[in-house]
Amino acid sequence: MSATPSTGFVGGGTTVTISGASFSGGMRVQIGGTECMGSEAVSSTLFLCTSPNHTEAGVRSVAASVNGVEYVSSGVVFEYVAAFVPAGMHPSRGSDLGGTRITVAGVDFPPGPYVCGFGRNTQGQGRFISSTVVECISPRRGAGGNVTVSLSSNEVDFVVVPGRFQYESAMGLVSVVPSVGAAEGGTVVTISGA
Repeated sequence: MSATPSTGFVGGGTTVTISGASFSGGMRVQIGGTECMGSEAVSSTLFLCTSPNHTEAGVRSVAASVNGVEYVSSGVVFEYVAAFVPAGMHPSRGSDLGGTRITVAGVDFPPGPYVCGFGRNTQGQGRFISSTVVECISPRRGAGGNVTVSLSSNEVDFVVVPGRFQYESAMGLVSVVPSVGAAEGGTVVTISGA
């Protein structure tokens, strides 16, 4: 048996996918001795469980039962982590071609990989810098507009960053005249774009 994701916030509410064999509709799952809130056997090999609330961070065992009375530990664990709190981002605008490095400041960012959400269905690369900073790289959008930015440390639970990110149409540089000038400066340069 395995659990994906293997981490979630102490407040619970993470949808955990349990993979295994011979699952049935009557199956029940506990994390750390507390039964999942809302459970569903999707198939004989997939079970969905909403992680229950726990008061402290830490690693908890995952156990399953076919009768709701006798639970068997599977050797699978789920780690509860404190919820991180993003406070803001900089810069808050960038090219619709993507690639803008955005610094998200906040508190309690756990170490590990991050996914940054840009709008509803677009994800960008994220990187842990410190417990107070995560860096996001904006993905290509192809059009201007405002989007919500969110962070996830488990690819399931996303926390919204205050403010919005403004995608702006990329500038197109057509020509620079003259293309050379004096080393000491002072040359008037005309830049044309589209």
